[in-house]
Amino acid sequence: LGVVGELHAGEDLHKLKIGCDEISLVVPSKHPAAKIKKLKPEDVRDQTLFIRERGSSTREAAEKLLGDLLPAFGRTVEISNSEAIKQSVIANLGMAVLSSWSIGLERKAGLLQPVSDERFKKCRNFYLVRREDRVLRGSAAALWKCLSECETNDFQFD
Repeated sequence: LGVVGELHAGEDLHKLKIGCDEISLVVPSKHPAAKIKKLKPEDVRDQTLFIRERGSSTREAAEKLLGDLLPAFGRTVEISNSEAIKQSVIANLGMAVLSSWSIGLERKAGLLQPVSDERFKKCRNFYLVRREDRVLRGSAAALWKCLSECETNDFQFD
């Protein structure tokens, strides 16, 4: 069994949606961009974008989420650690696309917040997966069965 983000077509896996999070463009709470209802390229021209490494599902989601706004950032810095990215944004060094799961405490503490522009917020699904050519046994089979029979698979991991 494994837990993965979005799947690409053609994979030989059975999948079961088990939850979702929200990815969003985040800034320090007192950052001017936090209140802008419709971000424009000029709003991020002098900003650094902290982004995960290539191959990361968060990186892929960030590139899709930002779309045409991505090339407008003054600088893009690739960092392979979400905690380092969070701390860089808290220190007011730039912006980042992060998961709601990873910034829960920082939001409650008033250190980070998603921008107000709804275009830069998106739900991302997570799946429990297993190979089609394997039979589950024991606790793995019990977990799969339990999650399959739940009334809702949209678990919130707050």
